[in-house]
Amino acid sequence: MSAGNGIENEAFKEALRRNIAEIKERVDLHDLADKLGLERPVRSGNYKSPHHKDKSPSLSIFDGGTGWKDWSSDKGGDAFSLVMYVQGCEFNEANRWLHDYCGISWPTAQEAPRRERSAAEFIATSCLADPEPAVAYLRDERKIPEATIREAIKARTLGYSGWVSSKVPAGEIGHQGPAVAFIAYDVTTGLPEGVDKRFIDPALNGGLKTWSKGEKLGLPWLASRRALKGARTVYVVESAINALSIEACEIKGACAMAVRGLQGAESIDWTQCVGKHVVIVFDADEPNAKDRRPGPEAAWALYDQLTALNIGCSIVDQTDWVRRKLNDCNDVLKAEGVDGLRTRLRRLEDSAIAGVPAKLQPGPKRLWLPGYDFAVYGRFKAQADFTQYISDLGDDPEDDSGGDEDDEAGGERRGVKLSPLAGFRIAAISRVTIQSPKATVSGVKDSAPTTQFAATVQVPRHGPRLLRRVFRDEDLHRLARWEDFGPIYDPKQFKRLVTLFERAVHFGERRAANFVGLCWLDGKLRVNEGTDCYFERPDKQCIYHDAVFHRGTQADARAVIDAYQTTFTQNAAAIPLVWVCGAVALKCILGFWPHFEMQAKKASGKSTLIERLSGTTGFQMFSSEQLKTAYRIISSVGHSSIPVGWEEVSKAGKISLAMAITMLQESYQFTPHTRGSENLRYLNAAPVLLAGEDVPAKDITGKLVRTKLTSEKQGPVMPKKLPLWPMRNWLDWVAELDPEAVVKRHERLVEYCYRNSRSTKGDLGAKRMATNYSALLLAWKLMTEFAGIEENAGDFPRDCIAEMNAHMTETEHDREPFVWILEKLASEIASERFVYPFAWREVKPAADKDAEVCLVVKAQYVMDHLASSNHLRDFYDTLPIKTARVFKQQLVDAELVVDPDFRTVIAGRDQYHCIAIGVRRAALKGIDLPVRVFKDGSQTEIGRALAAELQAEPEGVT
Repeated sequence: MSAGNGIENEAFKEALRRNIAEIKERVDLHDLADKLGLERPVRSGNYKSPHHKDKSPSLSIFDGGTGWKDWSSDKGGDAFSLVMYVQGCEFNEANRWLHDYCGISWPTAQEAPRRERSAAEFIATSCLADPEPAVAYLRDERKIPEATIREAIKARTLGYSGWVSSKVPAGEIGHQGPAVAFIAYDVTTGLPEGVDKRFIDPALNGGLKTWSKGEKLGLPWLASRRALKGARTVYVVESAINALSIEACEIKGACAMAVRGLQGAESIDWTQCVGKHVVIVFDADEPNAKDRRPGPEAAWALYDQLTALNIGCSIVDQTDWVRRKLNDCNDVLKAEGVDGLRTRLRRLEDSAIAGVPAKLQPGPKRLWLPGYDFAVYGRFKAQADFTQYISDLGDDPEDDSGGDEDDEAGGERRGVKLSPLAGFRIAAISRVTIQSPKATVSGVKDSAPTTQFAATVQVPRHGPRLLRRVFRDEDLHRLARWEDFGPIYDPKQFKRLVTLFERAVHFGERRAANFVGLCWLDGKLRVNEGTDCYFERPDKQCIYHDAVFHRGTQADARAVIDAYQTTFTQNAAAIPLVWVCGAVALKCILGFWPHFEMQAKKASGKSTLIERLSGTTGFQMFSSEQLKTAYRIISSVGHSSIPVGWEEVSKAGKISLAMAITMLQESYQFTPHTRGSENLRYLNAAPVLLAGEDVPAKDITGKLVRTKLTSEKQGPVMPKKLPLWPMRNWLDWVAELDPEAVVKRHERLVEYCYRNSRSTKGDLGAKRMATNYSALLLAWKLMTEFAGIEENAGDFPRDCIAEMNAHMTETEHDREPFVWILEKLASEIASERFVYPFAWREVKPAADKDAEVCLVVKAQYVMDHLASSNHLRDFYDTLPIKTARVFKQQLVDAELVVDPDFRTVIAGRDQYHCIAIGVRRAALKGIDLPVRVFKDGSQTEIGRALAAELQAEPEGVT
């Protein structure tokens, strides 16, 4: 397909997505039910099910006419699923029916200019025109029941092609000929994306049996496209004919999926099988010339891949397939019929280690076990979620010698006794090399990786969803850790089983990074979900340890951005959306990410916005009640760039508040450390959203951005049916960018923001704030590129700069630590708690300038007072500066000091090396020093001078 046609095809898909979204928004299911002829005995009650006699109406419609469920069949969904359910059709037919019902025209050339069908779509349409010739071949030659074939034809996944090449003679590759066609569809658009042909007479095509067009990798084939959604068991096979053979067995709650070639198995998105039991039935290939068995080896690789995703899976026992000349499921169907195939599909491997049979087999082996291990290996028998041990081998009918190692390794005996070993099954124990935090967040070469072991097990209480725990080397044989999974009935033999699994720790061996979000792995950007991480204590180390990023479309991204720009004017709601999405994607690229302050008064819509923001992006919000302990604060920001929210953190106690400020300082960038008796590793990284009427953000003013919510900015409420932000697609898109180019874009935006700021020259605090807001602006520009909209949409850059300037102006006097210290010093002097020598003096800064009223004190006295006063302990602990030298230098740099080395007499004693802090200069910074203006009812000389000075017009102030 040409590049132009690809763009046009995407335009058609986009138009179709918009129509589907509009239909879901417009259709009332009550009206639709009437149109479909559903019977409703009571006006306000349920409808009768359309597929059986329903004495008590069981089909209900809820959520304001947007959702339905038939409680008698456990089916439900939206308008499209209701049409499919009632009319027994596939999605494409329901889609066209609803287009007609709503009066919406099918996407045309006006909506997708010059659109041409893809090659796969064109071939699929041709193959579906007359599928009848395929029936005879599949029924007579392949022994597939005609009812199964008809179902696939009805679902438009099966067709027939009689095309032959006029340029290639018969008998040569490329001539083609009569063939059964299998069509694979895109799950999002419902359009054909891949076509596989199976030639009825391969000799006409030069002996080549198959031919494919369109997408191959990552696009599976299913006989019915909606079967996977409701299936509890998924049989995975190589080809569509094998999938049809399994569908013929009509196993309740099961469907078959063809990977369309062994190379395609690795590329499929297997997360759609989470919560289902996957059974692998690849071909039982005999060893080839290179002594390889492609089918079994691909099954082993897929087993490791699914286990890493915590998906319960099994491999069908094929130990006697080769001996019986059975290569695949269709061979079994032809030789043993539907009942025989159904029986074999239920016969799963029961060996302890998947793919390692207890009997010797010809060809390559997955694992070599020493004789002393192989002698006992056959005694362990694994069920789906239970493990047994052969405690008594019984009698061998062919050998009275008392048995040998081969018998113990799995020979068939009479009277064997099975004893329970463990109330769970070990699916795998894999060696995992975990990258160091520094390499994870910066991409530098890893110099300090750690090796641990991931144990994945299946337990009855979680069904096919696997549980995973990470073990340190010294913990692998500690039964107390294993008993977290379930009971161990025979500890001695269980430890022996673990030693056997130690031989197989290289199965599924992997390198990992313990970080949820976009991070670095082996020097490359990688999207890490919760299942990709290996935490020793997931619930303690990372609150997002089970996070799975939502997958969506470009249209979803546009809809989300538009909704957030509409619900509050001046982008007051869009700014936090951009902050969240940018944090997840850009923190590990830029090396930092600002925190966020959401200022709002009562009834300004803050709670509603936070709730929607959490639902749209998936970040978690914590109340002040949940943050009352230091442990909860620490665990909330670990190992993730997904932000967290702290609600009304000012209500927390002093200790918790001090810890919160410390965590905010640390997680502005990245801070690794260990805690507790177990020395658990932590990486403080998550940006924090601070929400409330009084946010204690003064100490981190230079490390946050903000938005203000007011009732005047409120617009229409966001729709409930708003799509989620396609976080996985967004992160995948950013991961493909050049990180160095992204950093350079940020540097240019820093200069742009600083150039357009209201800051004074040399204001380093303002430069940092410009750095923070430029990161926000960078995220916005990338999001608009991802969503395909103009970067000036909704005037976001203008509003972002305006918010930055307002923030700079309002916090000009609060960004430096010396300001906090001076304010505290003024409070201590006013309350007469400052016990060190100080005085008020008139000090001349230079010969040509007038004297100024100053507070004269030693910098060391100030810092000593803060450090030694019990009531100031919490304040002192949170200060980023602790020495008198730095405090004095900051005062000098801020031009508050009239004389940095002043000598005077206080209370009859000489005081050397004092600093003279100008009262008027401090007032210009918003700091009111409590000078004693009146004494005994009359103005002192200093009081008169100060009164005249403060009445003067301040220079540079308008």
